[in-house]
Amino acid sequence: TTQDVANYSNFSAKQLNRHFKSNFNMSVSDYIRKERISIVKEYLETSSLTLKEIALLSGFNDEYYLCKIFI
Repeated sequence: TTQDVANYSNFSAKQLNRHFKSNFNMSVSDYIRKERISIVKEYLETSSLTLKEIALLSGFNDEYYLCKIFI
């Protein structure tokens, strides 16, 4: 989460989001979602894992929410 990244980096969540928006033109949560989707795509292309397993490994709560992201 944004708060987890902020805690790890010793920034407040607000400071971190400001930094991300000015340098990457996206929020931390958008960046996290983008990275998770990249992980999902990699698993889909290279593994025989179930959608449920992929969802859990890539940080989504379940395969139903993961599917919503792609719709």
